Amino acid sequence: MTLPDDDEGFAARDAYVSSDDDDFAFGAGVAADIADPSVSGKWGTSRARGTATAHSKASRAAALDARLAERAAANTGPDAPPLQASEDAGDEELKERKGSSKAKASRKAKKAAAEGVEKEGAAEAAGEEEEEEMLNVGSASTFTELKLSKPLLKAISELGFAAPTPIQAAVLPPALRGLDVCASAVTGSGKTAAFLLPALERLLHRQRRVAAIRVLVLCPVRELAVQCEEMGRQLARFTDVRFAIVLGGLSLKVQEAELRSRPDIVVATPGRLIDLLRNTHSFDLEDLEVRSWPRRALDCA
Repeated sequence: MTLPDDDEGFAARDAYVSSDDDDFAFGAGVAADIADPSVSGKWGTSRARGTATAHSKASRAAALDARLAERAAANTGPDAPPLQASEDAGDEELKERKGSSKAKASRKAKKAAAEGVEKEGAAEAAGEEEEEEMLNVGSASTFTELKLSKPLLKAISELGFAAPTPIQAAVLPPALRGLDVCASAVTGSGKTAAFLLPALERLLHRQRRVAAIRVLVLCPVRELAVQCEEMGRQLARFTDVRFAIVLGGLSLKVQEAELRSRPDIVVATPGRLIDLLRNTHSFDLEDLEVRSWPRRALDCA
């Protein structure tokens, strides 16, 4: 196919519409003519070359689109669902997954909360059982069951104490564990030993390199103070625990000298103790670890 290289020829070529076979034939002829330098004037102008190149590119693009459309139709088939339906199904699946994840997280949170409540309840029950065990009245039938030190057990044996009295059996277990105790019993029931034995047991494990007043027994009257100090010395007779008594009617200078030596236990009456605290600069109670306030019918250790 040959068109003249003039305006009429260009107009006719631009208006020409051909089939696929004609397009391929036209492209082959153009390529052959362009490659042959002997062809003179036929495709010499830039306009002719541009028109031929654009026509060839359009033909190749149309053929490629047609082949892609055929391939897509073959892969999907006539029964394939539309694209929008597939997207909707994907959205529904994503929503379902999100819902299941939220439900799983909610179940985990509820399970963790339930486990936390169970653990808290178990800890409270264990604490109540331990407190009940420590405060169980009459749980120790002998002083050996209280696991006291051998020097104290020896002193108890020589004093003729066969078994703890009810007040001692009730007070000694929690006091030995370091708990605060307030106990009441009748006169002669063994209250003095009930609060002195835990204090002495504690002092047996003290730091001996540092001298300090660690226990204060405050008695309301002189007679009770003398009784407590005497009982304490008898219980501590096989130990190195030192006592000092502070009460009115005795030499103030002698008591000041005793306090300067830093005894382990001080038994005092309120009036003389206040006097010494105010007027004696070398006496203080900064290192106290145990405080006891025995009364005739009420002991607080």
